Amino acid sequence: MKKILSFALAASVAASSLFTPSAKAAERAPIEYYLPVDIENHFAVDQLNDFIDADIMKGMFNSQGFLEAKPKQQITRVQFVALMVRAMNLNSTKAAKDFKDVPKTHWAYNEVRVASSLGIVSGISDTRFAPNAVIYRDQMAKMIYNAFKSTVSFNGTPVKFSDVPSSYWASDAIAKTSGVGIIKGVGNTFKPKAMATRGEAAAILHRAMFKQTLSVPADATLTDVVMNNETEGYNAIKAKKYDSLDDITNKYQMGLQRAFTIMNNDDLMAEVEEGNTVDIELKGTLSVKVVKKTTNFAVVDLQGAVYEIKVGNKTVQDDVSGHVYLKKVNNTWKIFSSDYVYMWLM
Repeated sequence: MKKILSFALAASVAASSLFTPSAKAAERAPIEYYLPVDIENHFAVDQLNDFIDADIMKGMFNSQGFLEAKPKQQITRVQFVALMVRAMNLNSTKAAKDFKDVPKTHWAYNEVRVASSLGIVSGISDTRFAPNAVIYRDQMAKMIYNAFKSTVSFNGTPVKFSDVPSSYWASDAIAKTSGVGIIKGVGNTFKPKAMATRGEAAAILHRAMFKQTLSVPADATLTDVVMNNETEGYNAIKAKKYDSLDDITNKYQMGLQRAFTIMNNDDLMAEVEEGNTVDIELKGTLSVKVVKKTTNFAVVDLQGAVYEIKVGNKTVQDDVSGHVYLKKVNNTWKIFSSDYVYMWLM
């Protein structure tokens, strides 16, 4: 549940370089877009949170104004393809099939075009994709295998499912993906014709993405993002160059992290505009270390991020150290959340 943050916290968040003046309206993302109320007890809560926080999956607001991820809702073929293309950061200029039911005016035209051009999807015919049909588990396994076979080592021992004979059209994809733990069955069955849900899709795609070990960034690529995010923000605040903080935040942050920054900074900037002075001192020694990295996701451990902040006659000290979570977007790595943000939004 969202916390109501005090001004003192807003100042401490600012000290962790989560500090930016009002962003352009088109770039602002209200924190409520990242706080679904219906996934707390779902088996894929962590995977759903990651996808929502990184702007991969969108929720829907209910009649009471609360965000819902709808994890038990069935997912369509086009929704799954769009989710996969966004998550994997895929692009392509290769020729694609001309699906008559996915015209250029369709909201997911580009995602379907990219997936088709890369051989991830083939449609139900050469001219039809059936975008609004629900996706079955066998179709999802086939798409996952097609999409990840160049970045995942599918060298595990396949699970033998009683309802997937060797002659089944998707048996190879189901064998490969089950062998490395991307897809799972129910007992000794796979239920290939069961309709997939949004929660299942997020869990399976998330598992696949964290198996991507064949094309990963250098450690310095990731640690530089986290360190630069800290030092550039700190130096700007120290020099009272508040006008530069907007660019710094948008350069290194996205999703939940940026929304959290904006929410807290609004309170701080209100104090600055009323004439209160802001002073900041780094009390620790910053260090960063890669904990986990894959083709599109990474975790970096930040330590020594201890700051003392004075705003007017108020003084706070805060330690914002912990894991920082990054996502690759358009060949650029950005921070989409952190342990510190999760702590305050619990």
